[in-house]
Amino acid sequence: MARLVQRNIIRIKGDKVAEAEALFKEHYEVAKKHGITPSLRVLRPLFHADDILHILVFEMEWESMDAFAQAYESMMSDPDRNKQMPFLQDYLESVERELFE
Repeated sequence: MARLVQRNIIRIKGDKVAEAEALFKEHYEVAKKHGITPSLRVLRPLFHADDILHILVFEMEWESMDAFAQAYESMMSDPDRNKQMPFLQDYLESVERELFE
């Protein structure tokens, strides 16, 4: 059973959600090499309230804080990930990361 739930709430600029979602799928393919995505769920809003349709939510579960930290440390040094980041950031308005026990 997971001890930690990570939720990334990503606000997308303008109406670029479909393009951003495609780029994030590529990004999470790279993340698989680092053990980041086994429990990944991608959520999109079902209703419209102001700009809520411009949001993607990614949820993942972790066995421990150490597992979370090790996976992200490994991924931050991945050259494929570092090539993707400038393209992803073209679509991002903001990113919030939440961790729950």
